[in-house]
Amino acid sequence: VGCAMPSNEYAMPLSAGVTFERSISKRLSLETGLIYNQIEALNDVNSKEKLHTLEVPIKMNATLAESKRAHLYASVGASIEKCIAGASDNSFDAEPLQASLNAGLGVGYKLNALTKLHEKKNKNLAHEACAR
Repeated sequence: VGCAMPSNEYAMPLSAGVTFERSISKRLSLETGLIYNQIEALNDVNSKEKLHTLEVPIKMNATLAESKRAHLYASVGASIEKCIAGASDNSFDAEPLQASLNAGLGVGYKLNALTKLHEKKNKNLAHEACAR
């Protein structure tokens, strides 16, 4: 586990994934899944490069307020991320797994019994430490 991302300037990542959530009480749930991230960076020679990563998060979610279809929640958790493309060398030696801790607030909207849309704002602690 390391801090392989260089301290360049990064644009907001494009992320897409599938997560699964399991309720453990009326207000608490566990969440995990697989997330693809595309991270655009300005490298040392002022050209843009795109890094592609896969991330496996595990989070504890706590519902703060809810209605029939929407809910406000807080989450805290950790994730493991691996660069899979875009770096000059994507091996585990050059691009090790990266661990991070994160916390955030989000809003979820239930489309049906199995599908929800989410918008959330996370604070990712390890990525900030890497940029220092």
